[in-house]
Amino acid sequence: MQVPASRYTSSSRAYKEALTQIEYGSELDVRKVQAKGEIYWQGQAWKLGKAFVGERVGVREGAQDGQYDVFWGSHRIAQIDKVTKVVISGKSLR
Repeated sequence: MQVPASRYTSSSRAYKEALTQIEYGSELDVRKVQAKGEIYWQGQAWKLGKAFVGERVGVREGAQDGQYDVFWGSHRIAQIDKVTKVVISGKSLR
């Protein structure tokens, strides 16, 4: 039986130090996530999470009045509810 080290070969793909910047359509309001994991949008700070610090996210109107969807690329990562002033994310976001 062979050991893993004898079967290893390096990847033929080049490693990218940084991902290419995500492009958002004109229907999204683009914001950069700040050091505390917040975006500033419509005069208020909204907490998205530190995992997105430095990333650009897009905000667009949601299905219901006063609700807005937040996207990182094509993934909806949060929902801002301006009526209750709450950010819904994680498992609560369905």
